Amino acid sequence: METISFHTVLSADGALPEWLHLVPAGVFKGVDGRGPYRLDDPEAAIAASMTDGKIPVDENHATDLAAPSGGPSPAKGWITSMIYRAPQPQAAEPGGIYGRVEWNEAGRQLIGDKAYRGVSPVMDVDGKGSVKRIRRAALTNTPNLPLKTIHHQQDTGMDLIAELRRALGLPANADEGAALQAVQTNAATLTAQAAQLTELQGQVTTLQATSTEAVTLRGEVTRLTTELHTLQQDKARQAATSFIEAAMAAGKPITPALKDHYITRHMADPEGVKKEIDAMVSLNDGGTGDPSLHATHKERHDADGGGDLSEMERAICAKLGLDPKKFSAQKAGKLEAALREAREARKGGK
Repeated sequence: METISFHTVLSADGALPEWLHLVPAGVFKGVDGRGPYRLDDPEAAIAASMTDGKIPVDENHATDLAAPSGGPSPAKGWITSMIYRAPQPQAAEPGGIYGRVEWNEAGRQLIGDKAYRGVSPVMDVDGKGSVKRIRRAALTNTPNLPLKTIHHQQDTGMDLIAELRRALGLPANADEGAALQAVQTNAATLTAQAAQLTELQGQVTTLQATSTEAVTLRGEVTRLTTELHTLQQDKARQAATSFIEAAMAAGKPITPALKDHYITRHMADPEGVKKEIDAMVSLNDGGTGDPSLHATHKERHDADGGGDLSEMERAICAKLGLDPKKFSAQKAGKLEAALREAREARKGGK
């Protein structure tokens, strides 16, 4: 760790400063070429500097030069606190660490008499040139650092007006009244804009609430639609099941294996399935339960030797030399066997 001292220029008007600019912001060098040095962590440097509560402001580094050989090194004031001011574009105050000074009578007299024109801070820096601590400061006439002068605040009035003119877009010759009027106008504009912003925020909040309600409503509609579809499907299945079971009970040739198939089809196309099943011949009317139908069939068979044959079947018999009566009997036997099989299958499915 190296301890170095630099000098900052004071103005010559003799005004007593409350704040001393001790260390520049960022990277800096001395006029004598020493450096570069960096203010990497100003808050840490301030904390380390104020460990003892306050640091002295002496005369010509008497603490470092005269005191070691027994010479006097009285303080002319005490730095009781420090702050860091970040650099700002076109700001009247340069960035860096500032120290607040409580001057004693000797210090006030030296400043008032314009005996010194600069301040020299004594700093600890590490091997990389980073400022770690400010040990003390001294009044001097050999300035070295590019710091704010000790009396610079005496000239900030005109600088402030100039900054206001630039910030407000006023001409260079605008007076304080014009600047004040522009500030008031801008303040009124800002107030109106703030009111508009508040109104817009309220509208956004309302839209957000409406959007939330819309999302909730869409969810409810989806839920109700799903429930309605389920109810419709249940109702359709119940109607289809009742119809198919009634058709099976009526002797329609629907086997148990085809029951679910017809139920599913009926749910999708009830009219089409009804028309198809109504056209089916009932097994109950085909000779398995109505004696009158047996008699009718037998009378037709006996009367013409095959009265239940179609014209095409009769033509086939004639062509092949078959006996229509025997052909009809064989046909009737196969039909009755098929009907019995269907009936047994239907009974087994119940």
